Amino acid sequence: MRHDLSALVSLSFLTAALSACSSDPATGTGGNGGTSSQTTTSSSTTSSSTSSTTGSSSSSTTTSSSSTTTSSSTGGGTPCQWSPNSNPCGPGSYCNAPGCGAGTCAPIGVTEMQNRAPQCGCDSVTYWNDTIASSHGMAVKSAGACAQGKTCGGFVSLPCPPTTHCNYRLASVGDCGIVDGSGECWAVPQTCATIAIGPQTRACGAPTCTDECTLITQSSLWYPDNTCPQ
Repeated sequence: MRHDLSALVSLSFLTAALSACSSDPATGTGGNGGTSSQTTTSSSTTSSSTSSTTGSSSSSTTTSSSSTTTSSSTGGGTPCQWSPNSNPCGPGSYCNAPGCGAGTCAPIGVTEMQNRAPQCGCDSVTYWNDTIASSHGMAVKSAGACAQGKTCGGFVSLPCPPTTHCNYRLASVGDCGIVDGSGECWAVPQTCATIAIGPQTRACGAPTCTDECTLITQSSLWYPDNTCPQ
């Protein structure tokens, strides 16, 4: 009887132990499930944070790009270098380069003034004034008539550039007998100014005096005459 009771007690303890062991895996699984849930939550949080950070960075980059575009601007004439062989500024413009060096592109002038204020062009042609130089698309080398202008006329009848004229100015009436004399190329207004008081220039052999601008357009041999008007 005692042996049976001892066996029964031992069996009860064994059953209880087996029951406890059977419940451990479930508890372990429950623990692992909790861990998995925490990991997923952490991963979700990290992803959300990364997405937020990336979005902020993208927005900042776009704003910076927009700011750069807005601040970009262009102003002033296009720089150019005067050249005797080509026009670096293209049709309708010329290189306005005082002294025949570096300058800026400018529109070819459309207004011609009639006042006499000679300018020496970079092509060695003397222009009646700076507006005449501009209307011919020519940069100015220096103020005043060219000291050594482009030669024209003479024995071989050297021509001047288009729309310019050979200025046959003589020192005095005594030079009117010169044959095959040469002159220098000048550009004058298309319409010469009317002299109110009277010109001080005369063409060789002319009975009356004529203004200098008209004498140049006529390619006449002429000289200064202080006795005008007579």
